[in-house]
Amino acid sequence: MSNDPTEQGKNDNKQFWIAMTVLGAPVVLFFAWGPILWILAFLVTFIVPVIGLILIIRSQFSVDHDSEAVNNEIDALAADASFDLSEQIIVWDKLMFTQGIGTALEGREKVIADIYRRLMNARDEISAAQTTKHKVEAVLAADSILATSRSVV
Repeated sequence: MSNDPTEQGKNDNKQFWIAMTVLGAPVVLFFAWGPILWILAFLVTFIVPVIGLILIIRSQFSVDHDSEAVNNEIDALAADASFDLSEQIIVWDKLMFTQGIGTALEGREKVIADIYRRLMNARDEISAAQTTKHKVEAVLAADSILATSRSVV
């Protein structure tokens, strides 16, 4: 250590700033904590709901490609089920015309008429279905009656 007064003043000045940093930083943070919490409360109360509304509005106007693909697939299923029903209606129309002669349904005209009627109703239900839910229900009903009509023949 030297006795130079300017060097001694520099060391005192350095120690003062170190002490101020160590002791002053917690004091400044303690008093700054209040405004930080006020700003955070403002953000949570006002800004976050605004951002949420913006996201909701944006999602309402965006195109959902996944749901379009699902709707197209359901439409394809409905068309396929309608085609299958038409094929079975032709078979059962022939059975009604021949009254089942030469088949296991010979003499069972009521059964033939009932299944034919159910096939026609299922095809009409598919063509009348407007919503996706109704189309799915109509396709499931059509598959059920198709399975029944194929098992009877």
